[in-house]
Amino acid sequence: MTPIPDPAYEVETRAVVHHYTTTPDSASFVDQLQLWGTLTAVVISVIALVVAVRAARRGRASGEASGEK
Repeated sequence: MTPIPDPAYEVETRAVVHHYTTTPDSASFVDQLQLWGTLTAVVISVIALVVAVRAARRGRASGEASGEK
């Protein structure tokens, strides 16, 4: 018995096979702004995390030092 292809599966397969990607040369101005905005947000988040960790370590060290006295 020959299997009958499911039309929904064929459509989904075609959509996956035929997706289009943009190259950096053809990216629109809005896409480039979104990229730079995302990168800026990541950098700011990493900096904030480093500052918070250092402040927590400093606070813990000063708390331990005052507890020893």
